[in-house]
Amino acid sequence: MSSKPTGVGFVGLSAKGWGSMALAPSLLDPSLKQNYSIEALCTTSESSAVETAQKYTELTGHPVKPFYGDTSKIANDPAVDLVVVSVKVPYMKKSLMPAIEAKKDFFVEWPVGMNLQEVTEVAETARSQGVRGIVGMQGRLSPIAKKMKEIITSGKLGTIRSSAIVRPLCVTLPVVAIGHQLDVLTHLLSDFASLSATATIVYPTATVVDDNNQPTGETRTATSPDHIAVTGLLKSGVLTSITWRAGLPSAPGRKHLEWVIEGEDGTLRLEGHDFPQAFLHVGNPELYLNGELVQVGTYPGPGGNFVGNLVAAWTEFANGGEGNYASIDDGMRIHKLLDAISRSAAEGRKIDV
Repeated sequence: MSSKPTGVGFVGLSAKGWGSMALAPSLLDPSLKQNYSIEALCTTSESSAVETAQKYTELTGHPVKPFYGDTSKIANDPAVDLVVVSVKVPYMKKSLMPAIEAKKDFFVEWPVGMNLQEVTEVAETARSQGVRGIVGMQGRLSPIAKKMKEIITSGKLGTIRSSAIVRPLCVTLPVVAIGHQLDVLTHLLSDFASLSATATIVYPTATVVDDNNQPTGETRTATSPDHIAVTGLLKSGVLTSITWRAGLPSAPGRKHLEWVIEGEDGTLRLEGHDFPQAFLHVGNPELYLNGELVQVGTYPGPGGNFVGNLVAAWTEFANGGEGNYASIDDGMRIHKLLDAISRSAAEGRKIDV
């Protein structure tokens, strides 16, 4: 491992958003000081770039260069070894490709691109250029997922026979929510061999609310399914079912996440009692082994798992831990699963994955 920290160029780092709330704080974690150093950033305007660079110059204690507009400049800066891309989904691929073409390693938020075609192009280009990529699907490195993996690997459950998940669906960005869930599932239990999916719109209209979450009186027609059910067989032989649902009002006793893994010798159950707990990449739901609560800690430091899961991902990437972080190939694999789910729901047939 090089004694010199990896120089990071950050595309999309501004005053608000995921980049400033979680990604940048994770890179500034004291445990990563010897591994990473933010050297430059790029935003859409000169004024925001200068302002943000000044902020991170103060936070890091060394000059951070400002860039704006085209990402090719930050990608080709000699101080930058790795480029982080945290922008809106339609601009992910366009922002990322100059870094790959400059032979720089990269971090890109999930879902990497708009569709399977874009993500495949990113993955193939990265492979041809010989660069490594980490995708922001850090749920597999959460304390809960690690504990689940430990219990499953230990053999306490015996041979795993089934897995059943019920959880909410984020209707504004369903691909993001579903992708995070699928990565954790397949990381723990293996990839899908085949699947069948059904999707429907339960709530045909949605009420528009204002910034204070109050109804405006305006409604919109739904264009995407709000309930999706998937059944399938994993390559490990585990029968799996997943139900994603959106729009249901809160009700006493209604869980936001319930995941049951049944083995010959035991049961593992994950429960989330509020909305954030349904998302393993940021939340911390309760874990039960054979009905007994399993004590699972959270990452220390400001931000808890919200930041800590990313710190764990950065640590694995710095150690070259193939398989311990979500790679660009994992991103492409999850997009293939999403494509299979979409085709199965549209065509009403089983899809071999």
